[in-house]
Amino acid sequence: MGEDTPIDQEAATPSPVAPRLVDLADDDLLRAARAGDDRAFATLIQRHDGLLTTLAHRLVSATRADEIQRAVYVKAYRALPRRPGRAARPWLIRLTYLAAVDRQRRRERRRAGGPGRKPVVDDDTGDLGHPGAASALAALPLDQRAVVVLVDELGVEVDEVAAALGTDERVAGTLLDEARRALSPADLSELPPAAHGPEFWEQLGRRLLAEREAPPAPTPSLPDASDASAAARATRPPPVAMQKRPPRRRGRFGRREPPPPDPVEGLASEARRQRVRSSTLALVGKAAAVVVVVGLLGTGVVAAIRLGSRARSPLRTESVADISRRSTAALAEAETFAADVTRTEVGPDGSRRSTTYRLARDDQGSYLLARLDPSQVEAFDAATATLSTRAITVDATGTGSVEASRLTGLASGPPDPDGRDEALPDQDLALAARALLAVDDQAPQQRRVAGRAVWVLEGPLPGVPSAGRPDAVELVVDRARLAPVQLTFTRAGRMLRELRFTDTVIDGPVGPFTVDLEGETVQSRDHGFDVVDLPSLEAVVGYQPPRPTYLPEGFELVMVTADGDDGVASMRYQRGFEAVTVTIRTAPVPAGTPWPDPFEREGAAPTPTPVTLTGGAFRVVEAQRVARPGALPSLWGSDGELAFTVSGDLSAEQLVRVAESLG
Repeated sequence: MGEDTPIDQEAATPSPVAPRLVDLADDDLLRAARAGDDRAFATLIQRHDGLLTTLAHRLVSATRADEIQRAVYVKAYRALPRRPGRAARPWLIRLTYLAAVDRQRRRERRRAGGPGRKPVVDDDTGDLGHPGAASALAALPLDQRAVVVLVDELGVEVDEVAAALGTDERVAGTLLDEARRALSPADLSELPPAAHGPEFWEQLGRRLLAEREAPPAPTPSLPDASDASAAARATRPPPVAMQKRPPRRRGRFGRREPPPPDPVEGLASEARRQRVRSSTLALVGKAAAVVVVVGLLGTGVVAAIRLGSRARSPLRTESVADISRRSTAALAEAETFAADVTRTEVGPDGSRRSTTYRLARDDQGSYLLARLDPSQVEAFDAATATLSTRAITVDATGTGSVEASRLTGLASGPPDPDGRDEALPDQDLALAARALLAVDDQAPQQRRVAGRAVWVLEGPLPGVPSAGRPDAVELVVDRARLAPVQLTFTRAGRMLRELRFTDTVIDGPVGPFTVDLEGETVQSRDHGFDVVDLPSLEAVVGYQPPRPTYLPEGFELVMVTADGDDGVASMRYQRGFEAVTVTIRTAPVPAGTPWPDPFEREGAAPTPTPVTLTGGAFRVVEAQRVARPGALPSLWGSDGELAFTVSGDLSAEQLVRVAESLG
């Protein structure tokens, strides 16, 4: 079927497959898409495109809405092979919301500037399309804006909105009430309809085509045969979406012969012509014509991919920040991670000291660390907040002895004792990620290491380095799986420390996270925290602890502990190797009295910066913030009744934003 061949409408009736796809529920479509059915993915996003388009246009300016929505669809398509079985619509809503949050964060960072960077004001005015209603809506925080648009304009139930935003119904209801108080009843009804720009589907097609034709990830190390589900995951073929298209055939005299007629190709071509010809579809704009015609003919994203294959505009080269962001997201989506890690430190005299250990961990915060020099193994079980350690030491006479310990009742994270080993690569990888996310104007290098294609990401570390502190970082990641291969910190070009990851296995079997201490003399200590669930937290600590309604994209709650005797609630959020801990406790100081730094820090204590909070449960509290390089990013404060801490892998601005979202 050629470009100029008229299409008989009866002959263009969709195949029997199309009606069945249309009739499938969201979750069934998502399962089919994960299995490699591009048509199922097309049907899924076509079904929810109107809702997501409206949400995107209400959260960012019209000039950026198409941009972030394309990124959302590409991210969803990329995540299909490893997507867990969760509801489809809340997932797509969440991706759209988080993309808007990320867009706002990057815009604020560019406007604020930084060390060696001038403030940049882009041409995005933030106008949502209407001088009255949109201005009132744009004045709301993004979380309030998202909730009120989803519930009052789009008719989504509050429980589904809460699931999409990663919070509970109580918090979502509070956000909705605050937004309704700020808006008049007519504000949402006066907003203009949202629609895609004319080139949306064609540009999306190019992006999806690039994803589909990317080399498939290598088969991971085979798990134990006894794990049937893991073995099935490791041996199944790549989905259809990631397989190569067959080469074009050669005709006489060596000339390329066109492939056989493709009905999808023809329908897409006809859709392009109808987009221009049809006066009826012109009433809703060129972009709507593409959506309606292509959607009715059952081509969806498949047609967009075909259109994209003929587009001539090259894809934008990904930056160091883009690859770093993708690597962080890939690690966050992994349920388990295991690797041999060799840590090498270089002294001022050039001497080297290396330690190799086997690391295994899961996405709930549990880990197993088996060192080879000296012989030591330790395990942290997040389900029970217990750290077990067994080490063999040899004295000067060659006599060996075993030291065994068990720490129980550990907190979710600092400032309370959490027992996590400093040998874990978490802090170093998180520091590298924070630094590399700022390098958005430099392309990564492409190399091969031990036969593998890798990205090499380089960037400066923020701040003025002191003696022995690195001023630059280099991260090497596997191009197929985006897992870390090597991490190097340098100062003035000289290596200070390096981590090498070998024999890496992602989503393979790990655990149990225990150490056999039977028969040993065990030194035990209980730090007083219990692992609890959120509904029980208030009963344990004696009050209702405020919780954050904002966290950067990808962070999920993995652990909640409470100390009922001291009234401390500790909540740990994790994103791959990155972690954020939020604690609430009864105030240790009277109102108006500064709370001394509650965090244990190595070396000289840093001087905190006072910050007055402007929102949340601790509004108008003067908090203290530490965000300089080499120190744990942290923020703390007290209103005389309750005190809070926020710490972990956050920027200075994010520390404040999380604190101001406590409610």
